[in-house]
Amino acid sequence: MTTRRNRSTALLPYSDAAKLVQAKGVTSARQYKALLHWQDPIATQLPTHPADYYSRRGDWTGWDDFTHAPEPATPRRSIEQGQALARENTATNRDQWYQLALQHGFPVDPELLDGFTSWDALLGTAQALLPLEEAARLARPLGITTAREYRTRFKTRTLPAGLPSDPQKQYKTQWLALRESHHLKCPFWRYFLDGAS
Repeated sequence: MTTRRNRSTALLPYSDAAKLVQAKGVTSARQYKALLHWQDPIATQLPTHPADYYSRRGDWTGWDDFTHAPEPATPRRSIEQGQALARENTATNRDQWYQLALQHGFPVDPELLDGFTSWDALLGTAQALLPLEEAARLARPLGITTAREYRTRFKTRTLPAGLPSDPQKQYKTQWLALRESHHLKCPFWRYFLDGAS
């Protein structure tokens, strides 16, 4: 859906726009764009580029101030409610969540849900973590040489299924135990990608 602006509709003053954005649970520039994209009536009251628009009027003090939501006056939604919403509407990615949240009165930022732990937990996309050595056996034949290259491959979804997004963090406990038991001297990524000891 493309937002079309009604040129006769005046944009909200900074304080009113901030209150509206905060009430929707928006906490970042990306989520603000989602708000404009999915809520046509609201979008006609808000500038496409609030930093530029409100800076020209001397009001802009940064995204943190613009999106800083006060403590909610009503009870917060729970992760279980968010999971039910995502499941019922087969939402499996962030953009789909943003759309659902805006349509159903949920916070766009799921960290505002009580009990939130991760996007995977919210959307039901979490996979069981492979053991460290099994994941390393999958990663080594790929010819990846750096952590940065690995992360890029993960973001572009060109890694085998089952490999985690941040193996150094996700395998921290297993790595410490393995390094101690096998007296490994190499850094994590050399072990994980090359099999060096």
